[in-house]
Amino acid sequence: MAILQERAAELPARAARCADLVHAEIYGSIGPGTRAWARSRPQVTVYPDFPPESAAT
Repeated sequence: MAILQERAAELPARAARCADLVHAEIYGSIGPGTRAWARSRPQVTVYPDFPPESAAT
């Protein structure tokens, strides 16, 4: 799972070349590369896990 998440970290970086990131939320366990990327952007919030479905209603 961590390898997939680290590879996915490239996608927001690529999108940043085309658009401004307004807000992003990352849920679950992330690797150090993604964590460093999130820390360098104040518009990104990292949460430990998905909120329970009951919170969405």
